[in-house]
Order: sequence, then C-alpha cells, then structure tokens
Amino acid sequence: MSAAKRGRSTGGSNSGRGFARALSRFPGFARGVFGAGWLWIAGLVLAVAVGSIAAWKQWGHWIAERPEHRLTEESLIVTEQPDWIDPSTRVKHEAIRDGGLLEVNVLDEQAAVKIARAFELHTWVRRVIRVRKRAPAAVEVELEYRRPVALVEVIFNKILSYEPVDADGVVLPEDRFHRDSGLLDRFPKITTDYSMPSGPLGTVWNDERIVGAARIAAVLEKAWAPWNLYRIVAVEPSSSGGMPAYELRTRGASRVLWGHAPGSEPQGEPDSVRKVEWIAEFVRQNGPFDPSGKEPLVLDVRNSTGLRTANAPPMPGTEPNPTR
Repeated sequence: MSAAKRGRSTGGSNSGRGFARALSRFPGFARGVFGAGWLWIAGLVLAVAVGSIAAWKQWGHWIAERPEHRLTEESLIVTEQPDWIDPSTRVKHEAIRDGGLLEVNVLDEQAAVKIARAFELHTWVRRVIRVRKRAPAAVEVELEYRRPVALVEVIFNKILSYEPVDADGVVLPEDRFHRDSGLLDRFPKITTDYSMPSGPLGTVWNDERIVGAARIAAVLEKAWAPWNLYRIVAVEPSSSGGMPAYELRTRGASRVLWGHAPGSEPQGEPDSVRKVEWIAEFVRQNGPFDPSGKEPLVLDVRNSTGLRTANAPPMPGTEPNPTR
C-alpha cells in the first residue's frame, strides 16, 4: 500500500487518537468523579458547538437574508398613537419611511439601534423607552409621545396664529388645531413678542421666555380650566440674573403674579409646588377667578411669606411650613 493511501486510511484514526490524547490531559479528578463517559459527552458537545459555528459562518448569511427576517410595518409593534396627534399623521409609517427601516434585518446586531434612532428623529416622539425583539421576526418599540401643553401666540402674515409646544418648549405640528378650532380654548396661551420660531418642528423654541412658560403650563395643566385661567405672559426680566418672570391672566383681567419658571426660582421665591398649593387653597375658599359681579383679582405668589392679594395681608394657612 502506498504512503498516500496509508495516509488517507489512517487520517480518521490519527484524529481519534489526537482527541483521545486531548481528553487524557483532562484533570484526573474529573475522570475519577464523573467517569470516562462524561468526558466523551463533553467532547461531543464541544464538537457540536464548533461545528455549529463553522456552519453559521458558511451558511448564516443565506439564512439571515431570507425575506422573513426583513422588518415590515406589520412586524413592527409600536406604542399606540395618542388621540392628540392628528389622525393624518402616522408616526410608525413615517419613521419606517424616513429611517429606511424596511432595509433592516432583524437578525442584525445593530437593528435595535437603527430602529430607535429612526423613531427618535420623529417630531412627535419625546423618548424611545425600549426596543425589544420578539420571535420569530417581530420588533416591539415602546415610545413616550410629546404632548402639547400650551399654544404660543404668533403673528403670521399679519394674522394672529398659534404654535403648540410641549412641556420642554419643543415646537409641535399645529395640524390638529387647524382642523378642530374648538381645541384652541382648551390650552393656555403664551404671550411674548408674537415672533415665529426660527427652528424646525421638533426642536426647542429658541426663546427662554417660551421654554419657561411651557414649564409653567405643564405644572398647571390640570388646574388651568377649573381656575378659569387663560394666558401666561412673560414680563420684563427681573433683577435676579435677568431671568424672565411671568404673570397668569384670565379673560376677565384677574392676574396672578407668578414669578419665575419652575426650576429657575431665585433664593427666597417659593417653588412651583407651593405656589400651586396656595392658589388651590384660595380657589377652594373663594371659587374660580372672575366670578360675575366681582372686581378682578390680583394674587401674588412670589414671596415665601405666603400668598397675597392686592392691598391685603397674607391669606391664613398659606404661610410657609419650616419643616418642608
């Protein structure tokens, strides 16, 4: 028999002896405890794992590129769109289209990152909470949507108009408000200098007065209508670092001297939580602003000594609690 033939016929035997030699080096205590059968099982598992890796390297791309692993609008499960977004706006569809998500393979290690980025860029999305893959080829996206809290008064083509903003002062589409004018009365108005935003939709309004007013609107969101409030007005910057101050106004000319935006209060000015508590107590005792047959009110909540009305001492029960 030729050497070549001998080499071919003994190749498997040599491999077996090599594997046996490898196992013979395994710690003696393991063989003693588990027995030789356990070693052969471990070797078989290792061989299967190595073979699987090799098979994936050779054929994995063919499996990954199969059509059922491509993302589709049906396989993308997204948090339901809230009713304050105009029905003509389809957030999921637009994120898929603008983000090129139909090219995404769900088996791609970067698939979740690509999907999250596409939704983060959408005007109505405040935050992508989670992207989770679900077998066999679905993807679940949990979103926090932006919610309008106020309408900024602007002059456009010499006509008074409104631009909605969220609690962060981000400019939102006004489509829903154009379609349903009844919504205009449900939101507080923000009044500054009637200027239009300089940035695109989905970006923060480039005016700290409007950003601060939006924070006030968010704090008062549930109380706005019951208290008969109507507008947030930015007044001249105070001497406290030049930060803008604000007044709350009603349709009947009552005013609340609010002070600074939440989080921007100078030393000695109460925070927004205490201001809301004081106004709520006043309304509880006296009813909403602008009752018929009564003069407009002026309330001042800027001082830590408590709520004051025009030419009146602090209202009982509103003095600060030193234990807070």
